[in-house]
Amino acid sequence: MKYRVKNGDSFDGGPMFFVKKAFNFKILPGLICVLLCIYDVEVYQFNVVCESISRNVHIDKIFVVFFFTHNCFICC
Repeated sequence: MKYRVKNGDSFDGGPMFFVKKAFNFKILPGLICVLLCIYDVEVYQFNVVCESISRNVHIDKIFVVFFFTHNCFICC
């Protein structure tokens, strides 16, 4: 409740309120939001691609994920 803000009968708060109050830097919560949105989109797209390949080729999804991650580490 340390970083909660009273809003009428309820309280507002969460990670972005904590970052703003804890670091006293107003642009940081927005930057964190943008980075999390970008990361979440990448994870979602990876999941969609793996699921699609798994269903169309009829192999387990874990093998598709292992194949992609293993080849990415070898190439880099």
